[in-house]
Amino acid sequence: MLPKYKPNNSLLKAVSILKSFTLHEPELSAAEISRKAGIPKMTTHRILATLTVSGLVERWGETGKYRIGPELYMLGSIYLETTDVIIAAQPVVKTLNEITGENINLSIFDKGRVVIVMKEEAMYPFRYDRHVGSILPAYASAMGKAFLSELTEAGLDSIYPTEKLQPITKKTIATKTDLKLELEQIRETGFSFDQEGYSEGVVGIGSIIRGANGMAVAAVGTGLPVFRIQQDTLARLATLIKMGANLISYRLGYRDAVHPVRDIQEIRSWWEQSQLDSTSRAIGRSRDERIIYFDIMAEAKTENML
Repeated sequence: MLPKYKPNNSLLKAVSILKSFTLHEPELSAAEISRKAGIPKMTTHRILATLTVSGLVERWGETGKYRIGPELYMLGSIYLETTDVIIAAQPVVKTLNEITGENINLSIFDKGRVVIVMKEEAMYPFRYDRHVGSILPAYASAMGKAFLSELTEAGLDSIYPTEKLQPITKKTIATKTDLKLELEQIRETGFSFDQEGYSEGVVGIGSIIRGANGMAVAAVGTGLPVFRIQQDTLARLATLIKMGANLISYRLGYRDAVHPVRDIQEIRSWWEQSQLDSTSRAIGRSRDERIIYFDIMAEAKTENML
């Protein structure tokens, strides 16, 4: 049971001020806000000053009245965008987690960072998980790189004005030039990798999710420890993550004629077949290795006899 806390009166007053704005009254004077919120004028002016500095409200120069600020608009936009995305993504994220056993994350993009808004934890004893609300630099995240691949060169330069990028691990991508080269590959393949750029010993895979208008609205991805990666694991998981992103995009109304995925069963069927193919290749490699071993032993025996 959660402990009970006494509400903070100052915060409650600030919330009351924000709630004073409506579609019918998008601009209000300080006196009007004071009256609607039931807060003394001096207190109203003090709170409005704080809200203005934070960007939650802004003062319109021509009239001197206040209105909702850009930061509050951004927060509201995040809610509107992610609510629909979360509903569309939830069954897909759960399925990807169920069939792979790996952690699956859903994230949104915010000013050069990715914010995790949904996750399913890995089923393995040793796992790499990020909690909901975690914020990662986009250039050191597979999902972040998927977002960055959608930007123009000018957009990328505005986020990273300098050539050098802040290192997080020894394998973090070091320069904007190298990042741009990697983003070109992501645009061609439709999925992204991060090779231990944010956490040593962890490889990330990501792919972009599009809304009905084709614009990037979120990304889906996974991160797994390097010791659990087999010879063809990355390629199979990358294709799977991309299929998951395509299905979520489809559920949001986006229609991709090149790589359409229309239901979860398509993903399950593909994964089952890929596992069979992977097992067959592994058996084939093992057989070939045994043949080579016996050939070497036979050759060595022949040489000893001579």
